[in-house]
Amino acid sequence: MTTAAPATRERHIGTREELSDLLLSKFNRNLAVYFQTCQRCGLCADTCHYYRAIGDPKMIPAYKIEQVRKLYQRQNGGWSRKLSFWIPAGDGLDEDELNILKDVVYGSCTMCRRCTLTCPMGIDTGMIMRAARGMLTLAHKAPKGLQDTVDVHVMTGNNMGMDKEEFVDTVEWMEEELQKDIGDPTAKIPIDMEGAKNLWVLNPREVKFFPLLLQAQAKIFHAAGESYTLSSNYWDVTNYALFNGDDKDAATIAGYVLEEADRLGCDTIICTECGHGMRQLKYMAPIWLKRSDFRVRAFVEVVADYIQSGRIKLNPTVNKDRVTYHDPCNQARSGNYIEEPRIVLKNSVMDFVDLTPCGRNNFCCGGGGGALTMSEYRSKRLDAAKVKADQIKATGAKIVSTSCHNCIDQLAEINRHYKLGVKVVNTCELTADAIVLPRRMFLSTGVPVDINIRGYLEEPSLWNREVAQFLATNEGIEELQEEHWRVIEHVRDYHVQHKAWPLPHRINKDLSVNVQRLFPGGIDVVFKIAGLPEPDEQITWHDGDLSKN
Repeated sequence: MTTAAPATRERHIGTREELSDLLLSKFNRNLAVYFQTCQRCGLCADTCHYYRAIGDPKMIPAYKIEQVRKLYQRQNGGWSRKLSFWIPAGDGLDEDELNILKDVVYGSCTMCRRCTLTCPMGIDTGMIMRAARGMLTLAHKAPKGLQDTVDVHVMTGNNMGMDKEEFVDTVEWMEEELQKDIGDPTAKIPIDMEGAKNLWVLNPREVKFFPLLLQAQAKIFHAAGESYTLSSNYWDVTNYALFNGDDKDAATIAGYVLEEADRLGCDTIICTECGHGMRQLKYMAPIWLKRSDFRVRAFVEVVADYIQSGRIKLNPTVNKDRVTYHDPCNQARSGNYIEEPRIVLKNSVMDFVDLTPCGRNNFCCGGGGGALTMSEYRSKRLDAAKVKADQIKATGAKIVSTSCHNCIDQLAEINRHYKLGVKVVNTCELTADAIVLPRRMFLSTGVPVDINIRGYLEEPSLWNREVAQFLATNEGIEELQEEHWRVIEHVRDYHVQHKAWPLPHRINKDLSVNVQRLFPGGIDVVFKIAGLPEPDEQITWHDGDLSKN
């Protein structure tokens, strides 16, 4: 159970020997290869949004790598010897040098890994930066905002220190809003439901500041008929220890979510629209926790599956403005989610256009790596964001969509700073707006009756005159008259006898009526109101008694 956040968290500051041991513990075969093969060729320079926007050679990824490499080769013993840290004089690192290193690995790198794509040696700068961040965190040199976020999460179970009562109240509030929005008082956002297939984990910003995003995603789950639950204990998908390099805290935070998946018996974890939250659970948690008996899915991946399998139906005409999509680094480059968001958006909006470049090659927005928590680097962060601002301008889009909360916050700040005049939204908002829900009515007995998105009864056996009048109103016929009922009863009897649908001229002849006048909109309107099952295929009409294609 989460509790109110304590004022402080006691953390051990590393001794010289501990700092040395930690740094050397990060020195694996990959790092050895990276340090020995970097040619300082500079091909990585133009890939970095910091260097492209600011032009300082110290922003070139190869330069940053070199600053970390020096830690490992500080003394004449090469790679295997212990290093001296925190020594005011001599050949160890003094505090000024540590502060310089802090500016390199925290202040000028979001660990977006774009430079890795163009490096001829395949050097993973993100891995190198995280190793150095881990050492600086042990030396109490991590930026305060970032470290405070980790501390609160470890102490309370979520990075904003929300207590259980506040969380549950917010979810129940959004459940009420969902019911009003879709006109279904039975719609639920379940909490602590044992045996649900999926555990849904959130970003605290959704709960605290943007609860309508929670409602939007719940609406999609409801439309798809998904089996899911939230946990009232540990529901936070974020893990900022991914950004400060502290593996122990990272494992603790990831373990909170796995603990709840185990407790509730969920076999899959669905991550809300949070790039690093998905990455840390899907790819890093198995390493930190030494277990792989769980499945992790990104929300955008789940929605793409709903669309392709027909579990949800969308009407893209409700979103007419031009939309572009920003690929979050942790989803696209580090998670391989490239096609899924485009499947979602191309079915949710009328006018979609990609950024140039996009996908794996997309530029970082500048909000990654925990950058938004580091107020001391805000000016540099916004200067580097000019690259993203220029990308957005070039599309002519009025809406910028993405599937990551850190990206949303950064893009919103870019929008204000560079006066782009766009609207920044989560992808789920566009999908929720476009979703076409089956309608539901309740009989006078309280029994719910569902009507699918095409206007047919989901369960024809529930048909009665009360249902027929609701269906007629749904088709624009305010009140069924005696002539309407004659046609409806005839069609029902005909279907029972022939297992087929009568042609309009056959009905007109048999009953001496004008079906088109009584039921504007076509003969299928009669079928819907009469409660007939939806045809498997489209019916075509021609001369003869009956025809069904």
